[in-house]
Amino acid sequence: CLLWKLSAIKIEVKVIYFDGKNLNMDGFFPGNYVFKDGEIEIFAVLDKSVLYPVRKTGVYALEKVFNVTACKSYSFHFSIPSDKLKNNMTISFCLKYNNKFYPMGVTFNRAQTKISNFYGSYWVFDNHILTYQNKPKRFLIQNLTKTAHLKHELLFLRQIAKNTHGTWKIKMLGNRFLYWLTKPFFKRKKIWITMDKIFKAGDNGEYFYRYVKKMNPKGIKIYYVVQKGSPDYKRLKKEFNTVIKFNSIFHKMIALHTDLMLATHVDTLNCNGYYKATQRYFKDLYNARVVCLAHGLTIQKIAQYQSRVFDNTVLYFFASKYEISNVSHEIYDYYDKDALQLTGHARYDGLVNNDKKIILITPTWRRGITTGKANKGSTYAHSDSFKNSEYFKLYNSLINDQKVIEAAKKNGYRIVYLLHPAMSNQLEDFDKNEYVDIVAATSDISYEKILTESSLMVTDYSGVQFDFAYMKKPLVYYHPDSLPPQYESNGLKYDTMGFGPICTNHQEIVKTLCSYMDNNCKMEKLYKDRVDDFFCYSDHNNCERIYEKVMEFQNKFDKVNEFKNKK
Repeated sequence: CLLWKLSAIKIEVKVIYFDGKNLNMDGFFPGNYVFKDGEIEIFAVLDKSVLYPVRKTGVYALEKVFNVTACKSYSFHFSIPSDKLKNNMTISFCLKYNNKFYPMGVTFNRAQTKISNFYGSYWVFDNHILTYQNKPKRFLIQNLTKTAHLKHELLFLRQIAKNTHGTWKIKMLGNRFLYWLTKPFFKRKKIWITMDKIFKAGDNGEYFYRYVKKMNPKGIKIYYVVQKGSPDYKRLKKEFNTVIKFNSIFHKMIALHTDLMLATHVDTLNCNGYYKATQRYFKDLYNARVVCLAHGLTIQKIAQYQSRVFDNTVLYFFASKYEISNVSHEIYDYYDKDALQLTGHARYDGLVNNDKKIILITPTWRRGITTGKANKGSTYAHSDSFKNSEYFKLYNSLINDQKVIEAAKKNGYRIVYLLHPAMSNQLEDFDKNEYVDIVAATSDISYEKILTESSLMVTDYSGVQFDFAYMKKPLVYYHPDSLPPQYESNGLKYDTMGFGPICTNHQEIVKTLCSYMDNNCKMEKLYKDRVDDFFCYSDHNNCERIYEKVMEFQNKFDKVNEFKNKK
């Protein structure tokens, strides 16, 4: 009876993709709530009878309740060569326990599954059509023909019309019709999309976009996405003709025709305006390969977001050997190590020291003291309780400390307190004084300008510390026990690898800051040596190295949706 109940628990397939040679799936089974590790095994079954092995993985699969781990799911990777696929072939999954096999149903909740739980959903790849049949609990492979394709599309459209209502129905049907109308225009074009934060440009995405535009590769068109209300939209729109407005109809369509999504943030279908409520209508059409340009350095334990499976990331760029060491752990599941490339970050090409005697204070954010945001493209709203947080009290005291202000005045420094984008709407809460400029990162400030013109940086764990260290300018870390980090570090040990001294209380940070200003803000040799050890490159050719690898990948997979080029 217990096993019968467990067989009703479905495997969650999180990724389905075709890599040009193999049909691949990544799945998770939450049965470890009941079974001990090693008691069960998952198999694929071909044509109802042939057992086909899957690879059990160590990818992040923790089930958490109130941020406490309850269990680790059974995670696996299924891969079958395309030459083994044939018309009307079935693929299912079963659980083996005590030498008995139990058929398992499948559910599709994530954006990268191609198939959805919506009846009539299907996916076209190579020369095949993939569907899922609920009652027999199996996938069905059919040969791709124009007639079969049209039949599946009409069935899906009929189900959308039947099960959605009002303007929602019109939008969903209209967008699918628009995709098919625009498809002939993009059939033989190679398209790349990149972006940074939807409401803020100036990161790795913009730097790489500029480089690609300069190189102007034959047959490739790159687009940069940014929110129309962003201060950067008008600036970039004046300079380039392939800057597009976030969440516009053109943006939504171009995303579905894209070959490579050059991402700086995770959840790329969401970043392209397809939120969770609409993903099931379009994820079969979203076949872009996800290439991670990165936002910060991956030196923390952050496999829940940066694993291969989260976005089906096929290429990932790093600036340090310590990042690759971190991401090489099995919990990230980058089993193909060619996906991990040591190139440097694109924005580092703009990091040329232009010291203007500025002390930059810029801590990272904390999730627990923000209000969150409604969706991609929106900023974090103001939190009325923020002023009660330890975060506010620590930094408000620091930027208003009279000893720090007097040392800055005596030595000719200005102090800039740069609020993280997630905290920018809290600007009004801080006490103002004439020697400190409090700046929101969501304003029209240029990261490159403020970083290159600053003489010294104070931060806690912010990723911009690496940009600063890249220029071999001094950092001071502020790590009070009362304000722990948001993520656990796994690739940077601050006491032995950090690029500056660590201060743990207000008196210590004030004394250290004043001492640096009195001594012309010079980085000590110890920390310069650590910078040399940490970074693989110290030049300004990062975009060039990234570009070469991306082009190499594009040439390898000349078209993600290979069926587009078939007659």
